[in-house]
Amino acid sequence: MTDQEIICVECKIIFFSNKPFKNYNSFVCDNCKLNLKIGNRIKLIYTNDPYTELKKGDMGIITDINKIQISINWDSGSRLMMIPDLDIIEVV
Repeated sequence: MTDQEIICVECKIIFFSNKPFKNYNSFVCDNCKLNLKIGNRIKLIYTNDPYTELKKGDMGIITDINKIQISINWDSGSRLMMIPDLDIIEVV
């Protein structure tokens, strides 16, 4: 099966999926579902990165969002990016 082009109805970013997708006219990406926006203050809930010094509860500011990752300036000085399918953050 070839990749199917799907556009998020909120942010208009184009995604590609090799899975059947019936409701492509109502697709909302994970970033939009979480209401993530540049400038949001966020809190780390979980990261799968075994090498980071970030821990649950650390705070930061979103500086960029794309379909693959979320760039964050953490209060600790870290610049670790979050991957929506692997890491968990919440807007505070």
